[in-house]
Amino acid sequence: MFNGRTRWVFNYADWNPSEQSYQYALQLISQEEATRIQKFKRPVAQGVYLVGKDNLSARSSLVGRLMMRKLVQDIFCYENSSIKFHRTKEGKPYMENDAPGFNNFNFNVSHAGDLVVLASEPELLIGVDVMNVAIPGRDKNIDNFFHTLRDCFTSNEWNIIKSGSDDEKLRMFFIHWTLKEAYIKAIGIGLGFDLQRCEFQLSEDKSTANILIDGALSLEWEFEIHYPMNDHIIAIAYGPPSRAVGGYADIVVNNEDVVPNNEERVEFDMLKEDDLIL
Repeated sequence: MFNGRTRWVFNYADWNPSEQSYQYALQLISQEEATRIQKFKRPVAQGVYLVGKDNLSARSSLVGRLMMRKLVQDIFCYENSSIKFHRTKEGKPYMENDAPGFNNFNFNVSHAGDLVVLASEPELLIGVDVMNVAIPGRDKNIDNFFHTLRDCFTSNEWNIIKSGSDDEKLRMFFIHWTLKEAYIKAIGIGLGFDLQRCEFQLSEDKSTANILIDGALSLEWEFEIHYPMNDHIIAIAYGPPSRAVGGYADIVVNNEDVVPNNEERVEFDMLKEDDLIL
């Protein structure tokens, strides 16, 4: 019996489909999403752009949509053509179809580096974020990188992040970053949240974390940290449906009695192309 708790990861950087396979995959998602993905382009030279299957952003976005459809098909056995997704005004995707057997089925998707990840829960709010441990852009100076994001962490968090070697600093930075992103994605707030309002305290083995919201420890939330590859980090946030905000609060079932209770850790399953494109 499927319990609604899914953890999937897909290495889209290793996925090199033929043009025929790529076009077929686009036909499996909605026309609206396919059109959006086909507009992705990245300049590589004057007047030269990477598009379609050669554009990693387009490829990862397509994989994310395919994972969402596989999720709904696997759980609820809907025909692909009948599956409907929408986004809140803040941009959080949700399933419009009924979810029989689950009070508050919800999911979240993230992609960065080489990976696309998906997590779902039957009742609790779920947020997931993945990052590769690398400084983006051309300037690889860690001090400059930290300076540009100096307002994203509390002084306590910065003290922890900045201890150790440069490699350790960068790893600690992205552990904290993914935790914050998972939290704001779980509540559905999107951009505009003051990241210093939430502070994280890591467990000794850095596999779980507690959250302080506005300086107070919150026992309503649980957090996990996963390490699927040496250079990637995944964070998961579980929270009560009553904490959804914005447009997402109008969609979830607001049950004050539902809170995390030492949720059993579920490891991520690595999907392959055949899992997504049948």
